[in-house]
Amino acid sequence: MLEPSAGTGLLAQMAKLRGASLMLNELASDRSKILRRLFPGTPLFGVNAEQINDYLVGKTQPSVVLMNPPFCASPKINSRNPDATKSHINSALQRLADGGRLVTISANWFSPNNPTWRETFVKWHSEARVLMSVGVNGKVYSKHGTQIDTRITVIDKVPADSSEIPCITETLNLPEILALIQQGSNAIW
Repeated sequence: MLEPSAGTGLLAQMAKLRGASLMLNELASDRSKILRRLFPGTPLFGVNAEQINDYLVGKTQPSVVLMNPPFCASPKINSRNPDATKSHINSALQRLADGGRLVTISANWFSPNNPTWRETFVKWHSEARVLMSVGVNGKVYSKHGTQIDTRITVIDKVPADSSEIPCITETLNLPEILALIQQGSNAIW
């Protein structure tokens, strides 16, 4: 499992608890130090995740990418970069092994139903299957000091069998999202 922007390791820890072998990347040196202490012996890179595929040429391709990329930030760019999320996902999807799964948490506006990003999702869907994109009500993050609505998008690196990109436009709470996953509804999967 690769986490391209591992931060302080919260997502990586969840994957480790499920038995995943990890590859981590974190550009910020202070967070990298935390990761080295939390995950000794785990491959840890310190590169810009917008080019993770290029930096990891010749390295193992992960079967899973779990990511929460910066919503609008890029290294050495002082202003907002709305393409940052797209760049992170593009590179991680290229690095992902064929048949693998990418799960990303992004800003809610990064949606297949947003006309600004529709073509990005269509392009991905021509190479991989977007299984689900669902908005998450920001209140679930209140104990972490934020309430920004986010979006979970699940992409399998397998040929898409239809042109439909499943997207739920409203933001749901965690029990509603869990119920969708447990249903395995054909409307979503």
